[in-house]
Amino acid sequence: MNPTRVYYVVFRKVKDRYILLKHDETFEINEVGAKIWELCSGERTEKEITEEIAQYYSIPHQEAEKDVREFLTDMRELGLIE
Repeated sequence: MNPTRVYYVVFRKVKDRYILLKHDETFEINEVGAKIWELCSGERTEKEITEEIAQYYSIPHQEAEKDVREFLTDMRELGLIE
């Protein structure tokens, strides 16, 4: 299954902060996390998200792969993506 944002989680950018709201919980993510979050529409595989992040930030594929994998693991554990 492709990474998909949970429909009831709200994403907001407040000044230079990126916030995810789930019921009464608030999570702050960084800029790269916000970009990955936006790509988790259910239309892309983890590999496609990794490729986009590597290209968008001009970073090595291995670094992007590590960042994406860690972010998706954390978001799944928190129940923010499926």
